[in-house]
Amino acid sequence: MNDHDGLPDPPRREPPSLIAATAIVLSLCALGVSVLEVSSIRSEQRVGVWPYIDLSAGYNSDGFSVTATNKGIGPARVRSMQMTLDGEPVTSLDQMILDVVGPELAFSYDVYRANNPTNSVLSPDEEAVLFGVPWTPATRALTEQISRFSATLCYCSVYDECWLAVLNEGDPEPVSQCPG
Repeated sequence: MNDHDGLPDPPRREPPSLIAATAIVLSLCALGVSVLEVSSIRSEQRVGVWPYIDLSAGYNSDGFSVTATNKGIGPARVRSMQMTLDGEPVTSLDQMILDVVGPELAFSYDVYRANNPTNSVLSPDEEAVLFGVPWTPATRALTEQISRFSATLCYCSVYDECWLAVLNEGDPEPVSQCPG
């Protein structure tokens, strides 16, 4: 109450600077929440299209093959593939076979099947045979030397996140970009 005239005190008014500061703080909080939400949504989108290439060598009744299988849930854009023998790049499969089994057991492309998936897309659950041979005495001699052989495949997601998969080396390793 006001002592002078018996009237109540007028309502207190907050200084304009305090109101403005409160509005700025609330706006910054809202901005922070929005940024976190967008980041979370982007992470969920990336996981929703994550490719996972498994390179493996396998034997069955039909023969021997090296395959690339997309075990992820998104498409894998294959950027490059490299095959090596004793650590050296394989430029010709015919020459590799000749080097491994010798001229007496060598065979040519009419016996084996090969596929270079570079610049292609592997859908989820899709498999590509990189190299395969049926069972013959010559191909058995080749598969006995498979430890000398390696394959490396570099692939990316639709968001250009890339990985390098190596034959029989476990999980693919993330890379900033594919070679080549």
